[in-house]
Amino acid sequence: MKCNRNSVSFNAAASWAVYGGELRKAIHALKYRQDMALGAFFATFLIATIEKQGWNFDLVIPIPLSPDRMKERGYNQSELLSRPIAFYFQVPHSSMALIRIKDTGTQVNHTKIERDLMLKDTFYANPDKLNGRKVLLVDDIITTGSTINHCAKALKEAGTSEVYALSIAKTLKKDHRCSDETNKS
Repeated sequence: MKCNRNSVSFNAAASWAVYGGELRKAIHALKYRQDMALGAFFATFLIATIEKQGWNFDLVIPIPLSPDRMKERGYNQSELLSRPIAFYFQVPHSSMALIRIKDTGTQVNHTKIERDLMLKDTFYANPDKLNGRKVLLVDDIITTGSTINHCAKALKEAGTSEVYALSIAKTLKKDHRCSDETNKS
């Protein structure tokens, strides 16, 4: 994705594919049906996407879930994607450097403006773990970019020098902050 630098806190974002069809079903299986093996499966495509982008990072962080959502689901699907990536690139992984301090509930049926309002002050980034780091932020789906932007904002406020955002898929909604540049593998 190419972004207007004035409206986003991340340096760049990319998605492996467009959200829909069979991919939508597979992502739902990863998120809601405990098909956790799909995390490693999708990570291989995300690794190829990173290599194509040529990003330089030294820490991998999954988008955090709220404690209630984590308890309900039992795992963080973004962490299932991010751990194999960190292992492949031989960089540290942290699920504690960025935490969700406010439960916003599901954002599925909300507009970008509503999401931005819901996500305000939702994330806390630990400066002790982040100062000067170049972070790869990993999520399953980028819809409007609000979640990754709010995470990136917290990361930058904690001292990260660069934030790259990566997802399996993105939607093609018209309220994106960024132009579409989905990788095709």
